[in-house]
Amino acid sequence: MRMLIMAVLATGAWAQQVTVESLPQFLAQAGYRATKIDDHSYTVTEHLGNHEFEMDICLSSSGRRVWLGAFIKGMSNPSQISDATYQRLMMANDDQGPGTFSIVECPSCTANNRYKLYFDRPIDNRRLTVDVLHQEIKLFLESLAATENIWADK
Repeated sequence: MRMLIMAVLATGAWAQQVTVESLPQFLAQAGYRATKIDDHSYTVTEHLGNHEFEMDICLSSSGRRVWLGAFIKGMSNPSQISDATYQRLMMANDDQGPGTFSIVECPSCTANNRYKLYFDRPIDNRRLTVDVLHQEIKLFLESLAATENIWADK
């Protein structure tokens, strides 16, 4: 095991392609207009059917992952989502892996949007290319489309 770790380090297999400094240029090369959120996060707007999604794209603190996250909807209380919908979301997590649905509390948000339903997916940052990023975003949006009947309460 120790030899494997040393070999990985020696060959640079863990070297990241995207850095905090290069992320905005990387997104631009992939055809996205990115707005800076903070030092390692950007937002882009993408359309999916009749929906417009604000997607957050950020680099993990370790630099090993690029995270895609789409805000789906806000609510004043997570209990606004029925038990049946929660069950369907949890089952969809397995189907859509490595993507996951999550609910995040936003204390600084308005009362109507204090809790937010998100769909998140990590992308391996090793040897990430502009084409792979574009393809991953496309797959991410396809996963959202495949689960619309759950999160849109249809």
